[in-house]
Amino acid sequence: MSKIVSDMPCPQCRENGSDRTGNHLMVFADGNKFCNRCGYFEPLSNDTHPSPSGHPVYETADMSLDTSSKSYEPVSTGDRSFNLQTFKSYPIKALPHRGIELETCQTYGVRASVSPADGQTIQNILFPIHNKESEEPVAVKTRTPDKHFFIQGSDTTGDTFFGYHVAKEALKNLPSSSRTLYITEGEIDALSLYQTLKNLSKSDKEPPVVSIRHGAGSATRAVSSNRELLDSATKIVLVFDNDDAGKAATEAAARVVGTKAHVATLPLKDVNEML
Repeated sequence: MSKIVSDMPCPQCRENGSDRTGNHLMVFADGNKFCNRCGYFEPLSNDTHPSPSGHPVYETADMSLDTSSKSYEPVSTGDRSFNLQTFKSYPIKALPHRGIELETCQTYGVRASVSPADGQTIQNILFPIHNKESEEPVAVKTRTPDKHFFIQGSDTTGDTFFGYHVAKEALKNLPSSSRTLYITEGEIDALSLYQTLKNLSKSDKEPPVVSIRHGAGSATRAVSSNRELLDSATKIVLVFDNDDAGKAATEAAARVVGTKAHVATLPLKDVNEML
């Protein structure tokens, strides 16, 4: 883990009237910045950028579904709407380049666009977004091959866990004394951990695995927003990335979760790398 080299005022804490000492934001040697009070995070990555509130911002506009080629590429139409039937017209496929099996994608309803050249090569991965009231998707988060993200639909900034309803049902089917909920940092990691636990288990019970939707900086906010799911579990295992941001987010989220919190230490960068 990179060392903390200095500290500075956290803009989000200041915005909320705290951090009077001006030292909440930790600055790491590699340039990452993280507030262990509120979860504000400034990554070096170009994949996301901080919003005025400090949470990563994903592009959410100017997309439409190209149903003729199934390419699901962002285009400049200004259409932010989400059509469930069009989303369902995309196939649920295995993600061999990430080691994800078809059955895993079927469980979570993850779909993909394929290359029009061969009809097989995976291009974009389409993660369904749910709210807590509906088991049907209300939006879609698209991951492109170069790891850019686009969200289209009515719930672009919400914090309902990816896999919320899958985990909710799985927890109900577990003995009340051993309901363990696993929380990962991203959708691919959630699929990877679910698949690993499922394949290793001798039980026919489904493992409850979810992920936060907006990166490490949103961990504390996401955990707070899904309290009812956490309350139904007897143990919460945080399985965030093995990097500076992931470790800092783990510490912050663990404080919010409380005594139920357990931390998984990964030998590699994230769960998917371990498949």
